Amino acid sequence: MTDERIKPIVMPKWGLSMQEGKVTGWLAEEGAKIDVGREILEVETDKIAGVVEATDAGILRRRLGAPDTVYPVKALLGVLADEGVSDSEIDAYVAGYITPAPEEGGEEAADAYGSLDLPEGRIRYARRGGGPHNAVLIHGFGGDLDNWLFNIDALAEAATVHALDLPGHGQSVKAIADPTPAGLARTVLAFMDALGIADAHLVGHSLGGAVAIEAARQAKGKVRSLVLIASAGLGPEINAG
Repeated sequence: MTDERIKPIVMPKWGLSMQEGKVTGWLAEEGAKIDVGREILEVETDKIAGVVEATDAGILRRRLGAPDTVYPVKALLGVLADEGVSDSEIDAYVAGYITPAPEEGGEEAADAYGSLDLPEGRIRYARRGGGPHNAVLIHGFGGDLDNWLFNIDALAEAATVHALDLPGHGQSVKAIADPTPAGLARTVLAFMDALGIADAHLVGHSLGGAVAIEAARQAKGKVRSLVLIASAGLGPEINAG
């Protein structure tokens, strides 16, 4: 029977394809009072390094994840509990914890990534969700679709979400016939056409914002809305520094 007074800290799952992560360091000592949102430890995957934040409040009673050690997703890394929980109860919880088996999502994870052959060349993309609305995520200069690792699954709870590697980025074609925002926007629109996406909310970061603006300019009827994050393309007077 689960003891609701004890809250586990587990290896997070950052993205559908993540199966394991490496603890690189702790940011809180045993005995520390932990509030919701406090950064507890650092984790590194093959794609990203990030910080695990507390989703529950309590006292950090055990630090189990050893630095420079790789653990599977949902492995027990630490324990939160109030002072009223005895050490023996903590020990029993740790001894009885069983890391859940990987979700039967290997095929789903593989299917979530794909590639398309467009006139511009091969484009890699990711797909999540199945909601009635479509969203297309467009990364910034030097980035790739994995820049949306912390966003795509959350957005997929309400929409069908696609993220792509722009030409010259990630695992997409490296040659770019037209590297301007207008040229990249034509690629985004061709990508949408190839997947049968009649219209979508475009979310663009940095260069991706300029690309999204151009896509709306070129095919207004295909763009339901624009979300611009630290966007380029708004003129030199916008954040010129």
